[in-house]
Amino acid sequence: MSKSKYNGVDPAECIAKHGADCTRAHILFSAPVSEVLEWNEQSIVGMERWLGRVWKVVTAAVERKITDQVILPSIDLSRLSDSERIVWRKVQQTVVSVTSALSQTYSLNTMISDLIKLTNALVEMQLEGVRTDFQLMCAETLVKLIAPVAPAVSEECWEAILEARGLRKSWVSIFETSWPEVTDQSIFEMGDVKCAVQVDGKTRFTLDIPASMVEHKYQIINLVLDTPDGKKWVRERMGNEPTEDVILAPGGRVINFVFKKKTKKAEI
Repeated sequence: MSKSKYNGVDPAECIAKHGADCTRAHILFSAPVSEVLEWNEQSIVGMERWLGRVWKVVTAAVERKITDQVILPSIDLSRLSDSERIVWRKVQQTVVSVTSALSQTYSLNTMISDLIKLTNALVEMQLEGVRTDFQLMCAETLVKLIAPVAPAVSEECWEAILEARGLRKSWVSIFETSWPEVTDQSIFEMGDVKCAVQVDGKTRFTLDIPASMVEHKYQIINLVLDTPDGKKWVRERMGNEPTEDVILAPGGRVINFVFKKKTKKAEI
């Protein structure tokens, strides 16, 4: 862009069309702060979809209607379910990366990429084995992390979270709350195992499973069947025909769902 060539983009028009949060996120995501940004307004729709998914994460947590008004003050790793442990590790990894990007590396495009990945993980989070207050805590952490990038959206989300916690009358801006911190580094020591899910010997997708689960075949089966890919590739087929066998490789690296082969009718 150049003033002399009169080819600049009026930010007011973009903000009026897409909103200040989407415009800001698009600028930060499109290129590192140290490099030249080639403006492409058409790709801003990606930021609109992302912020829409953030709102989806928050409303999903709020709509579960917390059964008690006590929010977990801290995370006790010894009491987390396997599903919660996987999710909380991703949340804490994002806290570390976003904090580093804002205070040290200034890799803001990478920061937004990490926030998008966390948002997608929370959208796809399986609610079985996940407590309501834990789900709300994850949504709350995500909203705090996006606040510097999307202040308007984060404030709207924050109001919904406070209402779910019964604190709407004592509303406080999200910018007056504390920044998320990693309180227990041991969450990063509890590794996951990447498991290849096969159907009749063909790998269809991979899944991260807790290391504590690798020897428990039926727990892994239930975990697989509850994922979106598991429903698509395995559960739907199991509804029409039973599996002949489910083979779990040592260490949980591969699980193979074997279906009975259909016999061809002999031609008359």
